[in-house]
Amino acid sequence: MVDVHGINRIVPGDAGLLANRAIVAVYIAGLLCLLFSFGGVTDLPKAIGYGLIAISGAFAVLIKGVPAHTKNIFNSALIIVSILSVWIFAQTLPSDLLGNSVWDSARALGVDGTKTISVASGDTFNSILNVSGPFITFLAVLIIFPNDEDVRRALRIAAYFLSVLVLFGLIQYGLFPDALLFSQKSAYVGSLTSVFVNRNTAGTFLGLVALVFVVWFCEVARLCRLRYNLDRFANGVPLNLGRAHLELLAAAIMFLLAVLSLLLTQSRGAMASFVLAVACFIVLAAFYPVDIAGSGMERRRVSLAGRFLRLAIILGIAVAGLALFGGRTVLRAQVAGGEDARFCVLPGLLEMADDRWLTGWGFGTFRVAFSAYRDPHCGLYGAWVRAHNVYLEGYAGLGILFWPLVVVGVGVCGVAFWRGIRNRRSMRLYAHLGLCGMILTLLHSAIDFSLQIPGYAATFASFLALMIAVSAGKAVKKRRFS
Repeated sequence: MVDVHGINRIVPGDAGLLANRAIVAVYIAGLLCLLFSFGGVTDLPKAIGYGLIAISGAFAVLIKGVPAHTKNIFNSALIIVSILSVWIFAQTLPSDLLGNSVWDSARALGVDGTKTISVASGDTFNSILNVSGPFITFLAVLIIFPNDEDVRRALRIAAYFLSVLVLFGLIQYGLFPDALLFSQKSAYVGSLTSVFVNRNTAGTFLGLVALVFVVWFCEVARLCRLRYNLDRFANGVPLNLGRAHLELLAAAIMFLLAVLSLLLTQSRGAMASFVLAVACFIVLAAFYPVDIAGSGMERRRVSLAGRFLRLAIILGIAVAGLALFGGRTVLRAQVAGGEDARFCVLPGLLEMADDRWLTGWGFGTFRVAFSAYRDPHCGLYGAWVRAHNVYLEGYAGLGILFWPLVVVGVGVCGVAFWRGIRNRRSMRLYAHLGLCGMILTLLHSAIDFSLQIPGYAATFASFLALMIAVSAGKAVKKRRFS
């Protein structure tokens, strides 16, 4: 057994390479199963998708072990998901002391039922997979792609696949606007939804995809030594364009198409979250610059005033571009204003959460519990299966335990990214975009439920794990032989 960069490899040579490829293939199959089943919103594809990812992670643990540089993060995620799963299961157990008083009212009416914390024990038990699935994905990806080179290859392959997905969404929107994959669209007609049912989930997904394309562009720019070649071109040396330069152009085009697709979803929350995430990236890049051109030359020091000037110029260009191309989204926001039902029902959500602040109503029971708190003045159209606020739904379902777990989880990831920004000089791009992707998702989760859609949750968990694997790592020094 040989330890390489903190990974225990117990399968040698070609057999190890074949096993690793098989593990990656099973993981990809699971992720595709979740994405191409309308985001895995039904039980069977969700179980198959998360099951395949769990299998890939289990075999990866046996073959590789837990990477040393992400061991603390791995253990933290494992503890959080264990606490969540145990508590959700406990909500389904009989309890006269902590059980919901609604069961006493039911018994008074002659309805026989076991008194539990959850008001719908079956729904709560089934929700364990919804909670544990993204954590399983996160843990699996940390093991399957443990070092810089593995992450680079994974993101490049992901960029190719996501390019096809973005083009598919645009073609479907242009030629078959009423189609949803291979069926008829029943909601959000006129909005691009890609492989998802909901335009808001599609918007969050496309924002994350755009960040992946930024990584792709920067990696190819480093590969083809963009700055070095541009300096030579400025001095009269003709450009020697090759395959890498064409890929660089493709990455830039796909980023623009991903942003265009995001605008076509007409999701106000997704667009605003993406703008704030990009603004965060620009600020980080201004004060903690990244050598995206890979010139191999020493970077010139920029004064603080120069950094602020650069920051103001880039932000101005970004705002101008959004004002030019985001007209339909802005128009929709102006028309809807504050009359959106999700804001109207907010007082009811708060009241529902506060009424069971200690133990919660039972995770996954929002559909049942919220019906008593729904304000009829907010409109009676549609069934509220999920709250348009992941935090309030989590608080209402789990009780007070939800908040410390969120703080710890976000804190662990945030610390990992901050260390990556400070320590990974040539690879800090990954820490920048990991932090921005987390900001994008956390912000949009305050007004929508993208994280509760398995297809997006698994994609986000994968993205987060890949960026953390680089952020928490250290550059491997090459040995010199004399």
